[in-house]
Parts: sequence; C-alpha cells; structure tokens
Amino acid sequence: MVLLPPGDGRGPAGGVAVWARVTRGVEWVCAAEVRGRLGGRITGRGHRSVLFDVPQERLQDVLLAATADDVFIWAGTAGGIGRTRSSLGELSGRVDVRGVVEAADLVRLVRPVADRPAFDVSASFLGSRNFNRYELEDAVGTAVAGHTGWLYSSRSASAAGPPPQLVATSFSIRVHVDHEEAMLGVRVGDAPLHRRSYKRNRPTGTLHPPVAAALALLAGLRPGSVLFDPYCGAGTIAIEAAKLEPAMLCMGADADAGAVAGASENAVLADTTVRFAVADAHDAPLPDGSISRVVTNPPWGRTVPARRGPGGARPAAEVCLRLVEREGRTVVLNDAETEAASGREGLTPLLSVRMRVSGRVAVASVATAGSGSPIDPKGLLGPELSEELETWEPLQASSSSEVEAT
Repeated sequence: MVLLPPGDGRGPAGGVAVWARVTRGVEWVCAAEVRGRLGGRITGRGHRSVLFDVPQERLQDVLLAATADDVFIWAGTAGGIGRTRSSLGELSGRVDVRGVVEAADLVRLVRPVADRPAFDVSASFLGSRNFNRYELEDAVGTAVAGHTGWLYSSRSASAAGPPPQLVATSFSIRVHVDHEEAMLGVRVGDAPLHRRSYKRNRPTGTLHPPVAAALALLAGLRPGSVLFDPYCGAGTIAIEAAKLEPAMLCMGADADAGAVAGASENAVLADTTVRFAVADAHDAPLPDGSISRVVTNPPWGRTVPARRGPGGARPAAEVCLRLVEREGRTVVLNDAETEAASGREGLTPLLSVRMRVSGRVAVASVATAGSGSPIDPKGLLGPELSEELETWEPLQASSSSEVEAT
C-alpha cells in the first residue's frame, strides 16, 4: 500500500509531491534514482508506485527519470472505492478537483498548458472489479470537466459514456485504484516518459526503455569502463546506459543486420556514441575477458525466436563468461520459466530481481566471474541502490491481487 503525501500535494519547504509509475519489481531501483539523480525525498512506495518530493525549482528534472514509466504531480486521493459499478458514482463525487487544478498549475511551470485545456484520463486498478478502465476514466473525467469547464477527451467506445473527442489534449490525468483508494495525478510531461523520442526503430520484442535503464544500473555503471550487449536488438540497453553514464564506452551486437541498422539510428537520435556491429553473440569480435559489464536481454523464444538452446539462456551465460573480465559483472534478463532452467556455470550469482515485463514475470540475474556484492558500491547510484535493496520486497508468484487492469 502506498504511503500518502500531504493532502495538498505540496512537500515540505515548498517542495512538490510527485508520483512515479514504475514497472512492477523495479520500484526500488526507481527510488534509488529519484534520490541519487533527481534530488528527491522518498515519501512512499507501493505497487508500481514511488512517491517523492522535489524542490519546485527542480521539477523539470523529474522528466529525466530513466527508470520511471511516467511521472505525475500528485493530485490527491478518493477513498471508499469498492468493486461494484456503483462505486464509480461515489468516485465522481469524491474527486479532489481542487487538487487536480493545483497540479495542473504546477505542470505549467514545466510546459505550456491552455487556460481552458482539453484533457484525457488514463486509469488502472488492482484485482477484479465490476467496471472496466474506460468507465473508471469517464467517472473521473466527467467530474473534473463538470467542475472546471475543461474539455474532457474520452477514450470510451461505450454509447453510455461521453462520446470520444478528437481533440489535442493539453494534459493527462492518471487514476489508479488500489484496494478502496483511488490515487490521482497530472502528468508532468506532454507524453509518457517510457516513449523515448529516440526509439523510432522498434523491432519485435524490443525492450521497455525503463527496464533497460534499470538493468544498466544493476550492472554498476562506471566512467571509463566498457558495457556490451550481445543481443542488442534496437540497442535500448546500450543507449540507456550511455545516457546514464556518458563517460562509459557502450557497445552492442546482433546477428540481424536490420536490427543493428535501426539501433545505430536510434543511438544517433539519442545523441549518444554507442557502437553497434553485426555479429552472432557467440562470434562477437571481442577478446576474452575484455568487457567490464555484459548486460543483455536474449531472445526468449516467443516474440523473437531463440537462436541456440531453449530461450537462449545457456548461450547468454556462455557469452557472458567468455567476455566478462574477472571482477566484471553480468546482467541477463530472461522470463522466469527459462531462467529456472538455465545454467550459470563459471559465474557467481549476486542478485536476482523479479519483474513483470510484457505481461510475464521475468528475472534479471546479476552475476560475476569473480566475487562481489549484490550492488557495485562504486557504480552509478551504488550507495542509493544498496540502501533501497535493504527495504526491497521481491515480487512473488503472480496472484489475483498482483494483476493490474489497464
């Protein structure tokens, strides 16, 4: 359950309360980034949520959160939301419209918003309910529009709801229902953070950028060291690592020439100097033991066919062992089923992080060819990651309460 910030959404000493939406299982990594890169003070953690305060003068910086799916100005809560459709009528009367208006005013400090803006609503909830996300969105949207005169752009296809408005929206409201409480926020940016502007080439099975950033941080990014992704695809891991630590040499390879061409273009659009090459992971033209960090998301054999072995897990381990230096670190992301059957001969496991990726439980395995601690103390955000790891509650096997409807 999320710990709630002050009722008006304002933090101490003029700070602003911000709500980050995060990939399930990566909440603690995002909290470390908020503290170490954004100057935020954590006020709460919950299912796919990190709440924090930032000084108002640093509000623009929250758009740099690499591990967050999106960030919102906190706009309050509404309690007493049950599982029946009648709860939607109760929600309409309990929405803190004043909090939404104040949040929208804070967004204006970051980007232009019209005086009488058009807006949309994006909703999600945990567990089973007798209403769908669009009905939840309309309940909040009509309440805000009725009190403010703003134009609500509905995404509902239901004839019973407001007709869809084909208009350009100025901002988005986010609502998430957990147990009987609805949490609301107003998006800081003009688009979700996970939609990276550089990622115009998106091959099948491409990795979610915030997850790629989290994997890079788990590897321990150090200036002057070398990171390599032997199954680079669109280049997301190497690009996210290079953006987080520009003084690091980041490289990638893939057997698909088209993917490499797209990755190279993505790297240019991201204003990074990542190097990519066409090569099979096992034949990458790199000397043994020459890489500081091997971070990769090999094909799982579903949306992208595995090239060698079930899911590519054992080949990935073999590639990591050949390339990584003695005290280097490897991070491999596999689905939970493949990870359970994979081998790690020659590698010492350091940390296993379960997360939900593309609707499946995946496991990021951190290992080394030598010895080391779960978190690299000298890596980027090392102290913050170590502290957050102490309070981290690992994602368990899926249950009905873990399933989020979006």
